[in-house]
Formats: sequence, structure tokens, C-alpha cells
Amino acid sequence: MVKFLGSENDRRFRPRTALGRWCLVLGWCLLVSVNAGGGGARAAVDVAFPGPERVDVAGGANSVVAVSWPDENRDYFVVGGGDGFLNLVKYNSTSDFFTTITRFSVGGDVVFLGPWENRVSGGTGVVAATTSPDRVVFIDVVETYPHFSLVQAMDLEEDPGSCAFVGDSLAGPAEVAVSLPGIDRVVVLQENSGIWTRTQVLEVGDDPFSVAGGDLDADGVREMVIAERGALSRSLAVFARNEDGQYTVASRQTVAGTPTHLQTFDIDGDAVPEVGLVCPDSTRVLIYGDLGGGLEELYRIETNVIADRLWLSTLPGDRKSLFASSRVRGLIEVFSFDGTWEQQDAYYPGCRPLNCITCDVNGDGVEDLVSPGGDANLVTVLFGDDEGRFWGFPAFGLTATPGASSLGDFDGDGHQDLVVSGTDRNQLSYFSGLPDGGLSTTAVDQDLDVLVGQMATIDVDADPRLDLAVLDVLGGNIRILEHDGSTGFVELSRFATGSYPDYVISGDLDADGLNDLIVIAQVSDRLEVYFGVGDGVFSGPVEVSIANGADRVLPVQLNGDLWLDLVVTDGVGRVWSVVNLDGRSFGLESWETAGTGAFHLAASDLDGDLDEDIVVANRLENSLSILENDGSGTLIRRIGSRALPSRPDGILCEDINQDGKNDIAINLRNDSNIGVVYSAGDWTYSPVLEYASGADAIGFSTGDFNSDGVPDFLTLDRSLLLGLTMLNVERVLVSVEPEALAVHCLHGGMVAFIVPDRPGPWSLELNAGTGWKLLVDSGQGFAGVLDYYDGGWQLTLSAAEMAELRADGTGTLTLKLTVGEGTQQESLLVPLDPDCIGTGAAGQATLLWSREPWPNPFNPSVSAEFYLATRAEVAVEVYDLVGRRVAILARGSFRAGPHSVTWDGRSNNREAAAGLYLLRISTPAAEVSRKVLLVK
Repeated sequence: MVKFLGSENDRRFRPRTALGRWCLVLGWCLLVSVNAGGGGARAAVDVAFPGPERVDVAGGANSVVAVSWPDENRDYFVVGGGDGFLNLVKYNSTSDFFTTITRFSVGGDVVFLGPWENRVSGGTGVVAATTSPDRVVFIDVVETYPHFSLVQAMDLEEDPGSCAFVGDSLAGPAEVAVSLPGIDRVVVLQENSGIWTRTQVLEVGDDPFSVAGGDLDADGVREMVIAERGALSRSLAVFARNEDGQYTVASRQTVAGTPTHLQTFDIDGDAVPEVGLVCPDSTRVLIYGDLGGGLEELYRIETNVIADRLWLSTLPGDRKSLFASSRVRGLIEVFSFDGTWEQQDAYYPGCRPLNCITCDVNGDGVEDLVSPGGDANLVTVLFGDDEGRFWGFPAFGLTATPGASSLGDFDGDGHQDLVVSGTDRNQLSYFSGLPDGGLSTTAVDQDLDVLVGQMATIDVDADPRLDLAVLDVLGGNIRILEHDGSTGFVELSRFATGSYPDYVISGDLDADGLNDLIVIAQVSDRLEVYFGVGDGVFSGPVEVSIANGADRVLPVQLNGDLWLDLVVTDGVGRVWSVVNLDGRSFGLESWETAGTGAFHLAASDLDGDLDEDIVVANRLENSLSILENDGSGTLIRRIGSRALPSRPDGILCEDINQDGKNDIAINLRNDSNIGVVYSAGDWTYSPVLEYASGADAIGFSTGDFNSDGVPDFLTLDRSLLLGLTMLNVERVLVSVEPEALAVHCLHGGMVAFIVPDRPGPWSLELNAGTGWKLLVDSGQGFAGVLDYYDGGWQLTLSAAEMAELRADGTGTLTLKLTVGEGTQQESLLVPLDPDCIGTGAAGQATLLWSREPWPNPFNPSVSAEFYLATRAEVAVEVYDLVGRRVAILARGSFRAGPHSVTWDGRSNNREAAAGLYLLRISTPAAEVSRKVLLVK
């Protein structure tokens, strides 16, 4: 199943949000707003959909390998491209961006990259296999520029497939096996005195694509395992090294499928590796082990989509995990092992991955997921968390090209489910909602005897289950389906409509408590309204004519009476209003001008007057039009034509940033983005902020898919045949490097945290353009206030002190921390922000988090630490998400420096209900707050 990442429970140290970056560019920061509906002040959430991080790589990204050095606490990665270059990529902790440090030419198309294992000379290196020219290249990788240097290149007589280290690399010479699929051979290379030579050429089975090494029989020497994928073999062959150093066939295992890619890895912890294998002509991964008489199948893992590469790794909690990637479907499925294999997650990595690896690119101690995107010229990174999950788009595979979809509790268990129809086969795919949020990864597919068109969620009876109204396009029928709670949908009723029904929507037009249906035919200038009479039975139709024809329709309350009216777009440039006279008859239509190609409709209270206004997406001029409902049955055009970056393929209204005002989301399918314009009130909106989604989202919807109280997006991708969940959460990473010096600028003042990272003397100095001035020397302060706590030193300088230290200097303010002595001495330079410029005036009372609330989620208590720059009046309070104060934790005058608070999860001496709360710390000059989740 898909386990969706939460939001606030994953907060760590340094915020990195997409909205934050856009705020810098556009000057838009929607942080705190007033609830237009009259509910009082509400703090807006930071909006971010932390999907894959993109790393643009010139020349393509065919393969990737991680490298690291002893004095680094994180991994770099090397990307091999089709342009014959290797790219060394580093994650920058300050900017939250990736940087290509250097490029190195190896001449040919890099089809394989692997680590240079157990080098006699020590150090870090990589082994690359290239085509045009066909060769194997051994490359040294060092910390200093130019980082790469060629050690040796060996020519091959055919395109290589893959490489693997084999033999006894500890006691004997290093050996590498290179597969040559085109001529059915494997070449063995051996290193002696730093020189690689060819020692053996093996004639193997048909098309030996993938090769791996592993000590399968625990004799201290690694065997060679070959995936022979050709039609004449389709086997898994093991070659063992004899006393003469030659490799001969030890066993050959026929595989039920086409073996393509394999990897060896110790899954069960017995120090003997197993062999993982993918067969891209079936939805399975096979795990083999040597039980004494050759390889035997141990496990068979069923995947949702056909995989063509795999990666085995260990995630936090010593959990053995398998990653099965599909280039065609753009999906990576994750399985974990605890005696048996179970699916843990599935992700869209932001590309069609050729393969994937795990490594720690940000230095937080947990594995991240890196995927090369081939000729898409990018590598993507999904940051991992300490629960072994990743910051990406949780995804699930579809078995048919998606058409229509509906969200609702169809099985009556209280959780939101998803139903998707297929356009290339007559079926419904049903994804059940999970108790802790999200949707099942695996669908229950149900064949139907009709081609399903549009669908509408409807409630036709008294049971707790929602029902479906499904258009039978070719048959000219509407079928009412009900989920039986276990096996699938059953038909309750059907009735005929006008020819070729194209669109259907539900609503209680006559206010009798029963849902009615409004239908648009493909070629028609009228609407057909069918009135529910109970148990899936409908009467009618009542026809409503529209002068220019109808494309989309919404039931909306326009004039404040009992009955819902109709709002219609005509695809040309008008929005039509049809007043419901008495529940089942309709008056003449009126119209208001929209933009060219007025098509998609959404209704929402945009101005806080408690009636629904109208948003129109204009497909021909790529714009939005916004119409105000004045409550008397008239629509007034407020925004005639607001330009969009590309054609809108759907719109919806939702309070995305939870500030009490509904925003507008647009499916920008041609850009592979979801666009959002945020409401600032009074019919004022932000620029269009674009968030990357899938490659070809044909439809999208909103829902709270991770139970954090914040709306998320669900998109259906036609190109990838995937459902993608864009979770609206804040991705906050662990500090990516041990920071010996961290600085916070506080309204002209400064707080520096110093944690010397080696023994010996240390000093902190400031340079304002007039030379270095000593601030601290090995714990003795010469300026400001110096305190020691929590394993480090804290220096506080007021604005007046900063101004005095700056004196007449006009240069950039720079701090220098020098630690250690002799050859171990190092200095760290930190340029200061412009805010750290003293004016001589007293600094304002300012606060910041020293440690954000933890544990989070919590039960029974949560703690937090904060820092005050100067003495100030402080209030520490807990609020629920509708703005009601739940608890007062502290009030009064607090000294400057660090403080801690704890909430015991109680309100008025009673246990508070489980759910999300806001822990807020405020002074007259500043405020910080974080959401905390109380679980029971």
C-alpha cells in the first residue's frame, strides 16, 4: 500500500519550500491572512508539493553511482551521459539546490557506472562502460579540482552491457567481469601492479546482458552471475573461479521469463548474498539463493507494473528494501523484507527512470533515492526520511488509459475511495481508501459490458455508501452502480438518455433530499435533467435549451431560494445562467461574457458573502474569467480575462494555503504543471504559481490524502498510466552538514552558535572591511554575551555592539571561525546577511526556534525550545485549527537566551482530543508557530 508522508511530523531544522522560492522571485508571501468567512484570524500554511528534485545534466543521464570521501558526511553522485561525459554532482545545503561541480570526458556513451571496489591504492574511483568507442574506463575521483583523472581505458570488441567485480578482491588481484551481449561473451579483466589486463574470455549463453558478482557459496571468492536474456537461453548462469583462476560454469537455472537485470545483496543477514532478478515480460521480481546445489528461487515478488531494473538496499531500522523501477511507466515500487516481501510504497520519481540507486546526498544519515532520466537530460532525487520513506509523489499504477474519475466513500467504511474508468477497455478500477490516509496501491479492476464515459458521484439510497452514475456513451444510457462493500460495483438501475451522452453531474435541484442528474449530449443545444425518486430510479427528462449549446454545467444557488439553478458554458465565450423556477421547471437563460473558448467551470465562495461565485477556464485564449454571484440570480464579471501560461485542462477551487480564502487551481497539462492563483481578498490574486506534476495529467482533484488537514492534489496521468498524489506539505531537511558555526541575524544584531568540531584552541573573529577583530578566544568572550549550553557556545551581539564593531568599515561583514592547531587547523568563513548591520539603536525583541516541537506526532506530551534575542513579554499558547485557544503554557517576562516549553496534551485539566494543533510563541515584535499532531 502507499503510506503517505505526513507534514508537520517530518519537520526538522531548515525549511525549504517551493512557495518560499517563489516569494523571493515574485514578492508574494502569503503567510498570515484574515478568514473572509468571519472565523477570525487564521495562520496560513506554507504551500509546497515536495516532489522530486531535478538536476539538469547536459547530454543525458544514462547511469549514476555514488561516491564519498572519508572527511565528508554525505555522498556526491556521478552521472554518466550519452554525450561521453561524467558529471560530478553535489547537494548545496545553503541553497537547497544541486550543483554540477565538474564534467569529465570519457569519450563514449556511458551505459554503465559502478564503484571501483577495494582498490589496492585506496581512494575513491568509478568504473565506466561506454559504447562508441566500446571500452571499459577506470577513473580516479578525488575531492579537489579537477576531481576526475583517467587511470586506464581498455578497448572492447563489442558494446558492453554491464560490469561487476568478481573473484577474491581482498586476498587476490581485483577482477572485473564485463558482459558483451552482442557476441554472447563475458570478458574478465584483472589488475596487477596497478595495470588492468584481459585474462579470460567466456563463451556464455544467448545475450548475456547483466552480470553481477557475489560469494554465493561462502568460500571467500565471489562468483559471477549472468542474466542470459536471449530467446535461446533465458537462464541465470553462475560461473565459479577454479584453482587456476579461470571461470567455468557452476550452474545454470532456467527462468520463467526473460531475465534482464540482476543484483546481488545479502537480504536475510547471513553474510551470504542472494540474487535479485527482474523479468520485463512479467510483473514480478525473482529472488534466488544458493542452497548447495545451485541457485533456487526463494521469493517471488509481484509488482503492479512491469519493472526493468532493480536496486537492493538497507533503509533506516535495518530494513532490507527492494526498489523496482519501470522506465516505460515512470514508477518506482518499494518493497520491504521482514521474512516475507511486502510493498511499502510506490513513487513517481519525476522522470522515466533508467534505474535508481540509494545514497545519502544531504548528510542527514538516511538514504535518498536518485534516478537518472536518460535522454530527458535530468537526474531526480527523492529525499529520504528516518522512517525509510521518501519526499516524492506517492503513485499507483493503472491498468487502462484513464478517462473519468470519482472520489467518495463508495464502500461505506468512512474513508475516501477512488474510481477510475478506462478509455481503451471497458472497466472500472477501484482504489480503496486506507484508515491512516491515502489510497491502496493495488486496484480492484472490474470489467463492464459498456464503454464508460463520464461519471458522477451520487447518493440514491439511505445506506452510508455513495453511488456512481456512469454514462454508457454508445448505448445512450445512464447506469446507476452501487458498491456492495466487498467484491465490487453492482447495477441498481439504468435509463435511456438522448443520443451519445457526453457529460453528467449530480445535485439536488428540487430540494427533496434526493440527488438529480444533469446530462449533456455530444451534439445538442440542450440539457436534460433527470429527477431522483429513490432507490436509483429517475423521472424525466426536463429539457433546458441553451442558445449556443452546452459544454459544461454546474448546479449553483444563484438567487437564495430553495432550488439550485444552472450555470452553463457554451465553448464559445459566454456563461449562461438558468433560474430554477419551482424545483422542476426552468426560466429563460441569460448570459455574461467570459473569455474565448469558455469551457471548464468551478463554483466557490470567493468573496466571503456565503454564496458561490463562478470561475471559468477559457481554452482558446488560455485565461480565467471570474464572475461574482450577487445573490439575486445575476452573475457579474469581476475578472474578464486573466492570462494563464498555457491551455487550461480543468479547474477547481480550494483553500490550498488554509488562510480562509478559496484559491483557484488549474491543470496546465501541456506544461506538466498544476498552477495555483492564491486569493488575497477583494478579487485580488497572486501570479500563477506552477507546481510540477506528472507528464500528462488528464484530470485532477483535491482531497486530504495524508490526514494532516491540508488539501492535496491527485492527478491521473495518461502518458504514464499512473495516479500521482501531490501532497501539500513542508519538506524540512535535517541540517545537511555538521555546522561548526551557525549565524542568525536579528534586526541589526547577531547570534552565533559555535560547536568546535576538533580538539585544540579556537577563535571567532569579525571583519567589516577594516581587518579582523577578535570576538571569542577558546571560550573567553571579548564582545557581546557569551554563554555555554547544549554542547556548544553562543555569542549574542546587540545592534549597538554590531555598529561599534563595524566602526567605519564599509566592506562585507564576515565571520571567521578558526579551530585546531598545526596541520589540523582549519578556518571557516561565513559572510553575514545585510540584516547584521548595526545602527546603534536597540534591537527589537526577536525570537526563533532553537528546536522545533518534538516528538511530532506526540503522545502524551510535546516539547519545544526557542531563543529570545532580548528580554521580552512572551505568550506560549496552543490553538486548534479553527482558532480556539486550547491551552496557555506560559505568559510573562522572559530573559534573553534559550528557553523550553512542554505541552502535556491537556486542555482545562482534561485530555485534548486527537488531532492537529498550533503551538504558538509570540512577543510584541515577533511570532513563531508550528502544527503538532496529537495521536491516541
